[in-house]
Amino acid sequence: FKIHHKLHLADQYNLRILRGDILSSIFDDRYSIDDVIGSDSYVHYSSRLKSELLKKVECAMTTSENNEQIKDESKFGLIQICVKNFNELSSGARSEIMRINGFPWTVKVYRQNNFVYALIDCKKSLESSIWKCEVEAEIKLIDQNYGAPHYCKDVERWFYYNWSSEVEDIYEWDELIENDGYVVDGGIVVEVMINVKGRSGDEFPTKLQMNSLLVP
Repeated sequence: FKIHHKLHLADQYNLRILRGDILSSIFDDRYSIDDVIGSDSYVHYSSRLKSELLKKVECAMTTSENNEQIKDESKFGLIQICVKNFNELSSGARSEIMRINGFPWTVKVYRQNNFVYALIDCKKSLESSIWKCEVEAEIKLIDQNYGAPHYCKDVERWFYYNWSSEVEDIYEWDELIENDGYVVDGGIVVEVMINVKGRSGDEFPTKLQMNSLLVP
């Protein structure tokens, strides 16, 4: 028997348990609701069964809309870079790509001219030439001894196809190596919280996530 035939028999003979099991199976992706509502048997269903089906369809649609709203609100992403061999930072350490609110991001930490820098880089240009996004970012140099506040720097700007990266100085090198809190066992930790406030161009579903890269 096909699913709609089974449902018709359960409805006709008032087999409540079987009817409930069939209704559950329809909405857990084992069967399509279209197989039931679009079948020839649908016109023979009782009014009560039709009402139950419509309620479940409305519930499924509401759940889907709520999930899409959650996706749309997921505009934040945290990228963390842990650099063990801090003295080798001149070569730089780059995070893996993380997609935040539809845009791929990566962060690089490196040393140049006696300063430690963070490069915030949007890789959207690899996917499209027509895009822009407004970003707020908070760069943190983490105090690993928990004895002092983290060093924080805020950044706010628009990113475009031909202007897709932002370089920010974090700390002076000589001062950094003298700070016991920021450098522990020869390593530092940098975190960048990215908030994609506004966007246009190609979009992708995203979720709030945390990604980290441990550099040996």
